[in-house]
Amino acid sequence: MNKQKRLFAIYFLVSCLSAAAPLTPALAEPSLSEELAADKETAAGEPSVPLYEGFEGYGLCIDPGIRYVEEPRTVEEFQDVLAYMALHELDALNLTYQNPPSEDFLADMRRMWSDELYAYRYAHPEYFNYMNLAGFKEVDPTEEGSYNLNIRLYVKEYDIETMIAYRRQAFSDAQKILRLLYDEGKLRPEMSERKRAEVITKWVVAHTEYDNDETRLCHTAWSVFRRGTAVCDGYVSALQLMLNLDGIRCRGQLGRLRGNDVLHLWTIAVLDGEEAGIDPVGCEADFDYFGMDGPKMDKQYVFRGQER
Repeated sequence: MNKQKRLFAIYFLVSCLSAAAPLTPALAEPSLSEELAADKETAAGEPSVPLYEGFEGYGLCIDPGIRYVEEPRTVEEFQDVLAYMALHELDALNLTYQNPPSEDFLADMRRMWSDELYAYRYAHPEYFNYMNLAGFKEVDPTEEGSYNLNIRLYVKEYDIETMIAYRRQAFSDAQKILRLLYDEGKLRPEMSERKRAEVITKWVVAHTEYDNDETRLCHTAWSVFRRGTAVCDGYVSALQLMLNLDGIRCRGQLGRLRGNDVLHLWTIAVLDGEEAGIDPVGCEADFDYFGMDGPKMDKQYVFRGQER
């Protein structure tokens, strides 16, 4: 089997073996795990974590001015709640309703969390893949007669503070890589969005090896930037973080590869006013997975919600 065909077979089995290029020297600094360990050794009492405050671009992937309505009820209103939590690094938020929610409303809530809001979190994996689980809990009515719902974002394997620090470091790394690409002339302001997206996609592909270590981290942009390994939504997290910070709108699209039952995530970006699919894992074998139009995506994937 020639190399091209072998890569295609490996891709569709979701076990890519291609070697990753070494990370750019711009990221040659202590790993977050080393910094966390040193921080915990020197801190008295409660350990603290580096938060990487103040770097340029933080908050651009979700509108920094996002707000949520006081008593959200629709999918769109709960999406704003999740966006607000991600932007402000909250793992819990109490929503107060003046009247107790009806059983129909709570049933709708459960459906939304397992359907549209699940898909929304995958649309922004650069934020939500660090705390990939979400849900709500009904809280007893207050003395004033109002009713609270507690919204939670959480992760099983790591503590919340550590995952927030990983996410911040990924944002910082993405900025460093973009600055390096501009300094080297590989990215230029006068380029079209499509050309800039192509340069960024090629960087992610060249610096990442598909590897599933069965931890939460392999689903994150942090793993791409710091370890050079990830699974599909880790690739997409890094790609979307860099695209958004370079002013290119995009979202993750959840679905399945046609011909098998493998859950998959790829990117749909708005390039020069037109939507185009980008599958960074597929691009390792064939760069035709960059800039896919609707018919090409329909041929390759079953979009979530279109399963029969």
